[in-house]
Amino acid sequence: MSDEAFIPSKYILTTANDTRTYPGRNPKNWKILGKLNMCDDWIELVNVIDNSELPAENYASREFTLTNTTTPCRYFRFEVSAVQYGSVFQLAELRFRGTPYSAPPETPCDYDVYMSSSLNLSVNCGSTYHFYDDGEPAETTITTECKQPHSHPQMT
Repeated sequence: MSDEAFIPSKYILTTANDTRTYPGRNPKNWKILGKLNMCDDWIELVNVIDNSELPAENYASREFTLTNTTTPCRYFRFEVSAVQYGSVFQLAELRFRGTPYSAPPETPCDYDVYMSSSLNLSVNCGSTYHFYDDGEPAETTITTECKQPHSHPQMT
């Protein structure tokens, strides 16, 4: 997450500290997704297939251009679906370059949570969660709030 919204135009991938020894860990296929607000749907910014531009060198950086340069973002997701070889993925850093975007403050999300035998819930500050059991509203509603910026949410 970025504190300030911006329109990304480029991204930089930096190889890990031991890439010379383990070059197969470099990503081969990846996607970068972005969104402006926590409640927004993810938008695909790039989908890279069969890339071998990252060198087998430690801390080597490569800059890539994004063709979708109109989407302002605060949140990013980096998904790797294949590495050069093997089954382990590793990078040292992912950075972005872009144009600042003046976005309004983010509004809290309102979620519906459908209960199951096990529930693992990651909560977001200022959001409300409505629980359902077998499609019927349960008696539990959780609203979260943050006392300070970047603090862990408190349930009330």
